[in-house]
Amino acid sequence: MTILNFQILLISKLTKKMSSRSSSGGNRRDRMRTSSVVYPYEDQTISEYDETRPLSLNSSRLSKKIRVCTLCGKCKGVRMPRYIFIILCIAIVLLILLLVTIVALYAIIPAIVRSTIDKAQLGFNSVQIDQIQDRSFRLRAELVMTNTGSIPATIVPPLVIQVDDVGKVTNNDPIEITGNSAGSVASMNCQFEIDDLDAFTRFTRELVFNSNVSWHLTAQATIRPISGSFLSYSNITLDKHIPLQAFDGLKNVSIGTISLERSNATHVIIDTSITIENPSLFSIELG
Repeated sequence: MTILNFQILLISKLTKKMSSRSSSGGNRRDRMRTSSVVYPYEDQTISEYDETRPLSLNSSRLSKKIRVCTLCGKCKGVRMPRYIFIILCIAIVLLILLLVTIVALYAIIPAIVRSTIDKAQLGFNSVQIDQIQDRSFRLRAELVMTNTGSIPATIVPPLVIQVDDVGKVTNNDPIEITGNSAGSVASMNCQFEIDDLDAFTRFTRELVFNSNVSWHLTAQATIRPISGSFLSYSNITLDKHIPLQAFDGLKNVSIGTISLERSNATHVIIDTSITIENPSLFSIELG
């Protein structure tokens, strides 16, 4: 064999080996590509795969499972059934509403009631004193309440009002607060029990000779706002100083007529009419 023929034979063998290696490598790469392909449908084979079919998730699985993510970022989330997720959301909303209701009923509304009572102004249109006894008398008064806000309310009886250190009044009738700008007027017809006779004597002297007196009223009231079916809030402090116009010494006294017609030889009978102007809002029945 000549040298030329030997070289041709060697080149042909090398060419065959290289072509066989390249074909085997290509088949291996094709198999790798085939094994790395992910088909969106579990029941689909390679031969059945359709590139025009949309790539989507399984709708039945999507309807059954929901991933709930956390806010901390450390956890990727929790998968749970959809109906449990809906129930959980409803329970959270109801719990929030319950907490808001409890806070409103037992914290916010009592604070509003106390603030309204603190800002309210009390006064009297008239005060009548009768049925005077040693340790008590009957008090009939017309109470006026202004600056009570726009929410109606009821002061629930019994309401025990301490008047300075003189005594106390027990009101057994409900007092309605209308909640309008004109204020509320309530009638009181109750017994005034005298605790300290000396204090009552001082108060009576001031009432007759001074132009004004002041009543310091304190009480622990029970108040029901809005309507009769609403909650009542007890231990609402009532602390008011009420200025009252007194008799001012009854200075304006005038004599109208004087008559001696009923006089006789042994007796002088004088019939006279005297007018005493009452500058105060008090009226006292002396008997």
